Amino acid sequence: MPNSENSDFDDNREEKIDVGRNDDNQQHLDDGIGEKHDYNIDATNINCPLPLLKMKQALNQAKVGEVLFVRVTDPVSERDFKAYLKMTNHQMKMKIENNEYLYWIKKID
Repeated sequence: MPNSENSDFDDNREEKIDVGRNDDNQQHLDDGIGEKHDYNIDATNINCPLPLLKMKQALNQAKVGEVLFVRVTDPVSERDFKAYLKMTNHQMKMKIENNEYLYWIKKID
């Protein structure tokens, strides 16, 4: 069964899904709390299932080993993200901070 929670990521590159891919991998953005990632998805102030759909779209674009960072304000996202990721091999780290749900999702396959 896939392990989708609390995994550490070694491969750290960044891309913002809304502004295009950082193909040269020369600069990696930070989410503000020390985690690096390849995709930055702002799903704040939208209700589920839209944050889950945005995350799934980014996973479809991502390469194996890349990390998505998803910022969500809808608390239902925790249930939805965990349920979806249990059906996959992708790994997830989660943190709740300032009424925001922060997810780092590493694409495994």
